Amino acid sequence: MAGQGFDHEVLEIDGGDFEVRFTPKQEAVVVSEGAISPEVWADPTVELDLTDLPPPEPMVRILGEIEQMAEGQVLFALLAREPLFLYPELTKRGHQWAGNFDDEGSTFRMMIRAGAAR
Repeated sequence: MAGQGFDHEVLEIDGGDFEVRFTPKQEAVVVSEGAISPEVWADPTVELDLTDLPPPEPMVRILGEIEQMAEGQVLFALLAREPLFLYPELTKRGHQWAGNFDDEGSTFRMMIRAGAAR
């Protein structure tokens, strides 16, 4: 699992049993190909907490919001999981993105920079 980007924690539980917890590595930041440095992006103009929504609702909401935004504006989203199916949709539509998991590994944080209207 370490080779796939996960850390692990071993916990001893009652009865001499053990529990192994796998969480995404914290230092891994994913950035879209060709994205300019996210550190210089504008502050987010839209913030969405989508952690309670089941798939594909977070992707639908993000795509709906980002398509209404002007080029260069930034959307910030909190998600319950890494949005692997969202990445190619954003790239296809000319948007840039960057994201990672929070320190607990339970919430994926994502910034999306709106591209030019197509």
